Amino acid sequence: MAYYRTMAAEALELAKAAGDEALKASYVDIAARWDMLAKEVERRSARQPDKAHHSNSESDPQSNGERH
Repeated sequence: MAYYRTMAAEALELAKAAGDEALKASYVDIAARWDMLAKEVERRSARQPDKAHHSNSESDPQSNGERH
């Protein structure tokens, strides 16, 4: 989710630098969408337990798909 927050911040910086009002509004909209994504990830993370400890070897990129 940090990635989404970073992208939102970058879009806001681009909005500040934009000379054209329509372009500025577009960047602000993009920033709001990145922020919504970050909030959605936070919401989903809060609802679901950590699945990293329950992954099988097929979904583990370190295992090369081998069953143990």
